[in-house]
Amino acid sequence: MGMVQAPLAVLLQALPAQQWTNLWNSLMKNLRRQLMTSILLIRLAKGGFGAVYYAELRGEKAAIKKMAMQASREFLAELKVLTHVHHLNLVHLIGCCVEGSLFLVYEYIENGNLSTWIRQ
Repeated sequence: MGMVQAPLAVLLQALPAQQWTNLWNSLMKNLRRQLMTSILLIRLAKGGFGAVYYAELRGEKAAIKKMAMQASREFLAELKVLTHVHHLNLVHLIGCCVEGSLFLVYEYIENGNLSTWIRQ
């Protein structure tokens, strides 16, 4: 008699809740690590509180600001402003993440940053 193969969903349901949670967290952590190391390759700028990288997420261009955990005050201030103030001349905040570092995800603007335009 051959071995019976159960679908993954059935095997996962057989796991106790804590093991399922641990497995899920481990899978998500590995996935996030792989995504972040592959996404954060093209650095667009570096500032006092972190660096900004180019990324394509779900087919959309995005800019990701990666900040150190020590910059949490600045992170929260920027998050607060961009979630409350919406203006044609401000980039749109897509989302944020706190996982080892602080990440702010913005819409990507093609023609460089304001600093470049001011200096011209």
